[in-house]
Amino acid sequence: PAIATLPSITEVSRASLLSGRLRQGSQATEKVDFPKHDGLLQHCQPSHPPVLFHKNELQSRDETSLSNEVIKAIESKRRIVGAVINAVDDFLLKGEQLDIRWSKDEIKVLPQLLYEAKSSGRLVVLLSDHGHILDRETKQVKSDGGERWRMGSNPTDGEIAIAGDRCVLPETHTLIVPWSEKIRYRIKKNGYHGGVTMQEMLAPMAVLSAGDN
Repeated sequence: PAIATLPSITEVSRASLLSGRLRQGSQATEKVDFPKHDGLLQHCQPSHPPVLFHKNELQSRDETSLSNEVIKAIESKRRIVGAVINAVDDFLLKGEQLDIRWSKDEIKVLPQLLYEAKSSGRLVVLLSDHGHILDRETKQVKSDGGERWRMGSNPTDGEIAIAGDRCVLPETHTLIVPWSEKIRYRIKKNGYHGGVTMQEMLAPMAVLSAGDN
């Protein structure tokens, strides 16, 4: 497992993961920082730095196959090609009436990515920036902040105060997060992230090979 940042949200955890340093950022930030990631650049030729594709760049216009740009990048001499898939976040936002048994076939772009990687003899590093909890009779507590984090220094039942540089938000590097799965600070959804339960903080990571690489 990998460990998420605090709060365990996309604009912090994913931006930090793809940038190689603790920071807050958007897709635009990730797009700029990924090719400059010091750890990744050590394994690349200067003329072929890492490249990153986000959700809206992965599929062709008819959304039935990978875009030609992604396929060309995987087939190229570029050693590191990154792809961001948002399937789980989309499900948490609006999938309350769905019960999905997650597999590679449920995420329609993933089998195609794995196929192209296998055909090009590449290793695949499959990982997430953070985890989530599912809604199970959560209680809403209105507060400033995110779904599962808020500003302040006085925790109540089910919460804990956290401080330090790894707390990227807010600027004070001090925040309150729930350790209980029963608390949320925003509207009801299928699931939430931002807290410090093991489900939110421990993110899976696997290295996959189709042969003897």
